Amino acid sequence: MKALIITISTFALLGISSPAIASPGDGSVTRDHRVAKARSAPTSFKTKPKVGTKARCPVMKGEFTIKSSSKWTYYKGRYYFFCCPGCKPKFDANPSKYAGH
Repeated sequence: MKALIITISTFALLGISSPAIASPGDGSVTRDHRVAKARSAPTSFKTKPKVGTKARCPVMKGEFTIKSSSKWTYYKGRYYFFCCPGCKPKFDANPSKYAGH
């Protein structure tokens, strides 16, 4: 038992953490370093993107991969895709709020 307490204390003092909760160095905490940053994908597209393209939901701000079933809308010359069916009605109710126009 004493050895277990010493081991845990050593890890705590050295700042060793699990990679599942490690910080990528920019102050944010991710579940895994391979998770893409939410801001790396665009919120809108000039042309309709292909299935498999990374996008950022204009309502929830999270990054997702566009599927054939993804909801989308066309507003002021741009295509906007949504992470879930519930985001499209929110966008459609007030597009300028979410599109930044």
